[in-house]
This record gives sequence, structure tokens and C-alpha cells, in this order.
Amino acid sequence: MVAMGRASTKEMRVQHEPIEQSMPFPVREPNSTTFAAMDEAAEIMRRQCHRFTSGDELLHDLENGIAR
Repeated sequence: MVAMGRASTKEMRVQHEPIEQSMPFPVREPNSTTFAAMDEAAEIMRRQCHRFTSGDELLHDLENGIAR
């Protein structure tokens, strides 16, 4: 997984131990659905899709059917 840009469970545990101690829930390795969503988000960023500067700008485009 490291070759794919993802850390192993052991590596994640070492990197996140201080964070995990402050979380009110257990920190676990992401599942395949989460990895797919992360890959999709990375692809969207690579394509440099339009970025909105505010929520109002996003809602305006959605309400008016504007596709960018």
C-alpha cells in the first residue's frame, strides 16, 4: 500500500497515536469505499475542476443550473 501512496495499518498507527488518544472514537484503517472516495477526490483535483470561493457561489450555480 505504501507504493500506492497509502500507509499500512502499522504505519498509520505509529503516525496517528497522539491524534488517536485525543479522538472520542477509534481510529481505523479506511475501508475500500473510503479509498475509492479518496481516489475520486484526487482525480477531481487533478482535473482542476472549478473551485467555488464560497458556499453561496456553489448554491447559486446549482439553483441556476450552471455547469462549470
